[in-house]
Amino acid sequence: MKLKNVELKPCLYCGGKAEYKSNRMKDGFKSGVKFCSTKRERYIRCSVCHARTRPVGMLENAINCWNLGEIYSVK
Repeated sequence: MKLKNVELKPCLYCGGKAEYKSNRMKDGFKSGVKFCSTKRERYIRCSVCHARTRPVGMLENAINCWNLGEIYSVK
């Protein structure tokens, strides 16, 4: 899903613009060597104060969390 036609509400803390972020999830260690899977965790973050949603598997869930106000400040 792309963010083209999705409206994200402004940040609850500062009114800043929201942006989509994605990270690879780390599976763990194997014989002392770290390896990563192809799974991703997605979240929405404020571009100004960096408040964010919790990481989730699907972008739709991250968008819903943000728009429902399920965000936390990282300060």
